[in-house]
Amino acid sequence: MSKGITLALVAVGAVATGFIIHQQKQIERWRAENESLRAQAAAAELQAQNAAVQAKPADVVTPTSPDAELLRLRAEVARLRGVEAELARARQQISQTKASSPAPAQSPTAAEEAFAQHNQRLATMTVGMKEIGLALRILSNDETATDKSILQNGQLNPRITEALSTIENASPIDWANVELLVSDAGALNKVDPNSLIARTKPIQTPDGQWVRAYARADGSAHRRVHQTPDEVWDGSPAK
Repeated sequence: MSKGITLALVAVGAVATGFIIHQQKQIERWRAENESLRAQAAAAELQAQNAAVQAKPADVVTPTSPDAELLRLRAEVARLRGVEAELARARQQISQTKASSPAPAQSPTAAEEAFAQHNQRLATMTVGMKEIGLALRILSNDETATDKSILQNGQLNPRITEALSTIENASPIDWANVELLVSDAGALNKVDPNSLIARTKPIQTPDGQWVRAYARADGSAHRRVHQTPDEVWDGSPAK
């Protein structure tokens, strides 16, 4: 058994030795080929350098030649033209933006402010007349109210104030500027719908005329322009 093992080891050693010798030869051949290639590359590089030195510079445009300067100037002109085109486009965009932008609002004059305030006051008066008409209608239909008179002991019936408080977003009523034309809200269901139940005192307009707001029994509110402060509307529909 020991003799067989010994022979096997000898065979393995012989194979390994042969493989190592083969690898060393292969490495030496590669080294030789590598050195040869390096030598060829160095020779080729040297030949190229010699050829470059010996070549005539007739076809080469040097940086100081007139052709190179001309090319540089042309490139600069092209660049400046591009910049000029960009500036032109920017100016055009700014002009278009200015043209499309709304003109700045001018401060209103004193007359314009007075006219606006007057219109706002008229609108508030008209809304107030409509709310008064609605409050009187609520009192007229209130079955729990035993006294539906507009005034009680010279004071406004509290039921009217209560009715106004039930109106959503109701405007404050300037009672000092209101003239009540009925004395009993309970009678509203019996009068002509065109009958006037309240009106404002006359207010002068900016152009020297006079205006009043009116409330009719049908619940509508109207505004009429008069020539004098004593002129009133009787509630008749316009013909």
